[in-house]
Amino acid sequence: MYQHRNLQGLPFGLPTGKVVCVGRNYLDHIQELDNAVPGEPLLFLKPATALCHADDVISIPTNRGACHNELEVAILIGEPLSNASAETLTEAVERALTISPELNAGELSLLEADEGVYRARSAWRPDVSLKIKGGRKRTTTDTTTSLPDTTSFNPVSATLSVSQHLVDFGETSAAIQKSKILKQISAEQLRKIKQEIMIGAISAYITVWRNLNLLKVAASNEKTLGEQFLATEKRFSLREVTRTDVSQSEARLQDAISGRIAADLTLQESLAIYEETIGPIINLEEISWSVDILGGYQLPFTIEAARNVAYAKNSGMKQVRLEHQLAKYTVLEKRSALLPTISVEASL
Repeated sequence: MYQHRNLQGLPFGLPTGKVVCVGRNYLDHIQELDNAVPGEPLLFLKPATALCHADDVISIPTNRGACHNELEVAILIGEPLSNASAETLTEAVERALTISPELNAGELSLLEADEGVYRARSAWRPDVSLKIKGGRKRTTTDTTTSLPDTTSFNPVSATLSVSQHLVDFGETSAAIQKSKILKQISAEQLRKIKQEIMIGAISAYITVWRNLNLLKVAASNEKTLGEQFLATEKRFSLREVTRTDVSQSEARLQDAISGRIAADLTLQESLAIYEETIGPIINLEEISWSVDILGGYQLPFTIEAARNVAYAKNSGMKQVRLEHQLAKYTVLEKRSALLPTISVEASL
């Protein structure tokens, strides 16, 4: 049985998922049931169907042995938690792609462009229209030699029209090709958005890793110079060094302190960019990166090979070539619009 209550003690509704249970963690209960004491507590799961609300009736089976009741009090934290461990670079990029509104807008633009293809193709389909007209007419005749006579009727008419486009000398074909190219342009724009998000996420992740390690180096340097300063002061008290040596050691320590403060501020700035690009950081100390990660990528061996790959696969270059084709079909569409069209119409 369960019941959710807020801090004021008022119940509130909340969907319940799986239940994570811990067993064999109370020694008295283990000894009461005459069970073996494990080396660590036992974890097991219960589905949501195993729960019932505190206001519902609970059914206790009579053929399952003894029933032991327990009362558990839990604090509900209003934030989702999953995979509470170090976030890898790949996971950070996936999270950045998930929360990006620009990516959602790009996907909607691609769907709109896809609908444009169907609208352009619909020009070859027949147009069917139905018109219905209705009204009411009333006529009254009144003379001195006869009684008044009133006549009323409701006229109704319907017209069914069918029109089929046959030939337009290339205008519709050009419009269809334009819509297809616009769809490809939207796809390349979406791909470019993904690439920019991935680049931003990778940059934010590596920048945090770099600044965190620089802060650690600066803190270690400050600690070392602080110990050297104390040793120099002690040696000065023993007349082994001069006041100049003490001043120089103190200056080095102050420089190290300012360097550590600057490194800390730089890290805070990179953390703000990380949260804006990827989301809240899970575990700062567990962020890691190594140049060995690049071993899984096959990079071009020469600048010319890299240039050829960029020309063939870069989204910006693809978009430029597609826009060139789009301009050609736009000219063809405008030119074909000046030519006659042939269609068949019928009405009933």
